[in-house]
Amino acid sequence: MRHSRLTVAITSALVLSVACARSRPRERAEAYETSSGQVDASTPDGAGFAVYSAQRTVVVVGRTDDQRLASSDTVAAPGLLIATEGLPHRVSARNTGPIDGELSRHVAEQLWLARCSPFDEAEERCLLPNDNVEIETEFTGETQVQRVRGCACLYLPYADHDVFIAHGVSIDPSEDESTVSDDEDNACLENDDDDVTEVGLFGGVLQQLSVADNDACSGVHVVDSHVDAIPLVAGARLPDAVASTIAEICVDGGMGEIPWQVPIDFPADGSDDSELGCTPGDGVVWSIHRGQLVQSTVGTDAVVSCACHERAPATAATCPAVEDPCGPVAAFAELARTADDFWIGNTGTLALRWSDPPQLLAKGGREHLDIAWPRAPHGETVIGVRYHADARPLASAARRALAEDDRAFGWLPWPLRLEAAPASAEPEAVRPAASRADAKAEGNRCFAEYKRGQLDAAVATCEGALTRGGSDATRGSIYHSLGRISEDRGNDSAARVFYRTSLRLREHEATREALRALVEQHERDIRR
Repeated sequence: MRHSRLTVAITSALVLSVACARSRPRERAEAYETSSGQVDASTPDGAGFAVYSAQRTVVVVGRTDDQRLASSDTVAAPGLLIATEGLPHRVSARNTGPIDGELSRHVAEQLWLARCSPFDEAEERCLLPNDNVEIETEFTGETQVQRVRGCACLYLPYADHDVFIAHGVSIDPSEDESTVSDDEDNACLENDDDDVTEVGLFGGVLQQLSVADNDACSGVHVVDSHVDAIPLVAGARLPDAVASTIAEICVDGGMGEIPWQVPIDFPADGSDDSELGCTPGDGVVWSIHRGQLVQSTVGTDAVVSCACHERAPATAATCPAVEDPCGPVAAFAELARTADDFWIGNTGTLALRWSDPPQLLAKGGREHLDIAWPRAPHGETVIGVRYHADARPLASAARRALAEDDRAFGWLPWPLRLEAAPASAEPEAVRPAASRADAKAEGNRCFAEYKRGQLDAAVATCEGALTRGGSDATRGSIYHSLGRISEDRGNDSAARVFYRTSLRLREHEATREALRALVEQHERDIRR
């Protein structure tokens, strides 16, 4: 199952760091080609940059007056908003934040329709689509589609519609309480969740670094990593390899702490004599820094981690997307002499300098504006920058996202669609007008069939009984029976869902003890 660990903690302080290890400010000289002359075309009104972190998108739009850079317009919105020059009227958004707080009735209903059956143990199910929700919408707002990618269905914590609508994704801790201690059987708890970090957005592709650590539960400490490339727009791709490398630097890090952030100070002579404690071969991260294409090869083991960063000139030929800021450094030659990171639009007419405060530059740097940067979530790191000759529609889309009570862009109340319709999520049954006695009688027949070992018949009878309504106590008993049937079939995950649902409908000591026993067994299985 997929889990999202990201949270958005807003703070009034500006704590926004570039995805690189910054040195102290100083003037610098580097081997940039500057003899071709500066590009001095007029700055188009509305040109700008989209600056991405794992949590949000900040859109900076330049405004001109009489062909001079006069002001800037800045807006920040949650999620990753991706616009393409090929489809200027359309934007895709990816939500990477968790579901926080209560779900609206509409969103809860959409999740319920996309649910897995508790009996379904398909690997393609998602616990919740926290980290793989994408939206495509017209800038005008006329077309709005929300998709969950990579999920066959959604695994919800409850099996009853009314219970889920009432409680959403929250689970009462007392219902899943375990008494298993960390020292039981001298076993350790192996970490079965990868530590996932968004480390790059380049060429329209989101790059995620995953680090897995078994905490030496098997007697041998194993740490491994890999990089996932997730296309966010049609046709998105990464480069094949760096050509004509002009410098390389390798950096060691602690165990599992991969130094993927790009150092600003590359060796002046293009060489690096560092001796690494590991071999960086687990994956590659691509980025743009200081007008240069950077290929970062990363790796880790149980003792140390490392990364080697190679850089090459960034040009239209080496950058896969027209939105990548691969403009000529010659257009803003003075930027190469500063200690700040920077990005140049592919037309060579506008640049973004990562100074304090950040600046927009035009006319080769002769015109510049300080940017009033929106307050940043604590620990936010820039993972990518894209240039747009007209960034105003993207800024409008960001404002619409904010208009929805600052909710995460991926959870606006729009229809939610899976890549494939859930095969096991049967339509919501229409409850016929029947007496509560009918539901209770059917529930008793289900239990009798279960006791006789007729498990398939018992399931059918229990599911039929649930369509007849009945009191909370009756429905709770039926879900308890489904939990026992699931246990006998060896489907403990389904049993936990049924027992948890039963406890939301009525308190019952036998149900609570059955759920507790399953939770403890699950923890023991992980510890082995």
